[in-house]
Amino acid sequence: MERDRIQESANPLASERTAQKIRRQEQGHQYAQEQLIALGAPRPRPGCDPAIWLREALASVGARNVRHRGAHRFCRQLTRVAARLKTLPGGWTCG
Repeated sequence: MERDRIQESANPLASERTAQKIRRQEQGHQYAQEQLIALGAPRPRPGCDPAIWLREALASVGARNVRHRGAHRFCRQLTRVAARLKTLPGGWTCG
């Protein structure tokens, strides 16, 4: 399953979990907000919806969504012939 990941030049590994912490104001959100502020995002206004602030902050620092294909790949038996193969076409191995 492909997922979008947020990417900007100073932090290419920003995660959806970090964004969720900011939106829900969970533990660790202040650190994540400070990282965005250090990149040039405006400080959140008192009473501002965190989800709206996050969207505006990401736009202001030039962040963009990048398609991420996922960290894991799986193979499974499709036919009895495939079960007898040790190496699948394309170099994939089943163990």
